[in-house]
Amino acid sequence: MTAHLARTTGASTLGVDIQPFELALARRAFDEPNLSFLCADILQSPLPLKSFDFIVLASSAQYFPDFGKLMSRLF
Repeated sequence: MTAHLARTTGASTLGVDIQPFELALARRAFDEPNLSFLCADILQSPLPLKSFDFIVLASSAQYFPDFGKLMSRLF
């Protein structure tokens, strides 16, 4: 999803995942100049930017045990 957004919009995009293996696969598969990946716990890790224009949770929200905490962090 992140690579598709990078390709089709030209926007700087950041894919975040807590699983290093998944990110390693993504880095090998996608090489867009405006695409980067970060291995982090979205609920606890510092993020490289203070704000984002859009946040997309592509088939991932159900994996967070506390949806309210997730939404508070993202806002």
